[in-house]
Amino acid sequence: MAVFIVVLSVLKVAGLFNADSNKLNLMLKTMPFWTLIFVAVILAPFIEELIFRLYLRYKYNYMARFFIFLSLIAGVKNQDRFEVWASDFWNKRYLFIFYFSAILFGYVHLSNYPCSIPIIVLSPIIVAPQFVTGLFIGYLRVRHDLVTGYLMHALHNVIFLCIPLLLMASAPKRLIIETGDYTLKIEESIRHPKGSTVDFHFDGVEIKNTSLKKVLINIIGKKELLLTTNNDSLLNRMINLTFRSKLKNNPKDRRYSLNGFEREEVLSHLSRFCNFKEKNEHKLHEVWELHVVDSTLLARNRADSIVPYNVNVTPENVSATNSSTWILIKGLSQSSKRIMTDQTFTKKRYTFNVKVTDFDTIQNQLKTKYGLALKKFENNLEFTTIEFSKKK
Repeated sequence: MAVFIVVLSVLKVAGLFNADSNKLNLMLKTMPFWTLIFVAVILAPFIEELIFRLYLRYKYNYMARFFIFLSLIAGVKNQDRFEVWASDFWNKRYLFIFYFSAILFGYVHLSNYPCSIPIIVLSPIIVAPQFVTGLFIGYLRVRHDLVTGYLMHALHNVIFLCIPLLLMASAPKRLIIETGDYTLKIEESIRHPKGSTVDFHFDGVEIKNTSLKKVLINIIGKKELLLTTNNDSLLNRMINLTFRSKLKNNPKDRRYSLNGFEREEVLSHLSRFCNFKEKNEHKLHEVWELHVVDSTLLARNRADSIVPYNVNVTPENVSATNSSTWILIKGLSQSSKRIMTDQTFTKKRYTFNVKVTDFDTIQNQLKTKYGLALKKFENNLEFTTIEFSKKK
């Protein structure tokens, strides 16, 4: 086993084999500890022993027994002849049957990897550890019984699970998913939030040193005030996330966002990585809509600059240069902690400077300086709760 591990490590370093795409690695990184132990040490070995090694003793080969029973249709004598033939076939070809069970056991584990030409070519080396394990466990099953083989299988999984878990406990948490459709990387970050960046591209998104809360806001498109949690510290943990689609190949595409399938995939892996569940609930809640009440007054603050917009939000002031009304509403919503939407339907750019000491002051300035008004409505809104598991 040690020799095979070294060989696989060399192939990985050479770029011929990507061990990070193994589904077992995904389980190690995302599944709760005790659930992982139950599945990998108790449940999986039990099921695999029943499938791959129960039949290695002819007495317990229920498939053969079933066909012998069906042969009764042809009469008792023909059933006896078929049973003698089956027993003779089993004894003469038992060596092939035994080794085939080990090979089959090894190649079933190839399903842990995404299907690709390198994986298929290197499959004899990749599944060699499982093949050798199958030989040893098969020997114990034949010489002793199914329980002995099962215990050996469980002990093997304990040993080869504990070592990776101990190594992972001392290393930064990281997840890499490689499929035929996309590549996804998620990892913990310990840098200061001032270095945070969120960049959408035609084929994906790259988020660096950003809180999980802001990542979720960007991924699921949820307003911050509609996002709640049962653990603020975990929601504000810093992570890096990179998603790249392999299906998009048009750099001129200006729709820099993730489609529905991509968002679901990212959110699914992110929830397992950070150990949370997303719960949605509709509630009636007040919403402040921004409308134009004096277009002439608003036009006086028109900005014709082609430079990118700039917005600054402080506890006392919200200022925006060369900005849309949508950007203004985003800043005012953040400052006042109220849900606001832009109903001006204008794409023109303006310069705004609004004091935010209290909400009445905000409303007065918007009306007298910019010809804008905030109107209160009650809407049925969808609130999202990010619920972290109590046991990390």
